Amino acid sequence: MDTRFYLLIAAVLVGLAVIHWIGFRLLKRKLQPPQESDAIRDTTPGRSRDNSDSSEER
Repeated sequence: MDTRFYLLIAAVLVGLAVIHWIGFRLLKRKLQPPQESDAIRDTTPGRSRDNSDSSEER
């Protein structure tokens, strides 16, 4: 009975984590329209490139 109890608790925790993760992703998609998210994605690589260039100079 103990092992079943622990497996049940583990399954419930994993299920809650997955539900929260999916819910967060859906909320982010609703808050940010696809056009804005694409613009954010375009600016992020530029910033990372600048950071990598500065780190290479050092």
